[in-house]
Amino acid sequence: MTTIVRTLPGKDALILARSVVARTSSKGYVEAHGLRWRSDALRGWELSEIKLGRTPTVNVRIDELDLSVVFVELPDADKTVIRAISTQPQYTSRLSLFEHQKLKATLK
Repeated sequence: MTTIVRTLPGKDALILARSVVARTSSKGYVEAHGLRWRSDALRGWELSEIKLGRTPTVNVRIDELDLSVVFVELPDADKTVIRAISTQPQYTSRLSLFEHQKLKATLK
């Protein structure tokens, strides 16, 4: 009996191994945990969805150890993934979700 081993390229595995939250894209931005990320490609897709009368809902893949970049998974058949960059790069660079939540709690 032969067993087929399926592998992923390292880059794809890093994207898939992130926590996922569903969000609605607005003006090329997605928001989660009080932070925002932006992508021009996301804005283009969002406009096409709005023209078709659909809500631009996406899955946002977040690396909980570095909030500077997220990957936005579009709900198309190909599962297209778009890279979105933080709107606060100096704050989110190498910032973990745990640290961000602690800072938010402290500021309240």
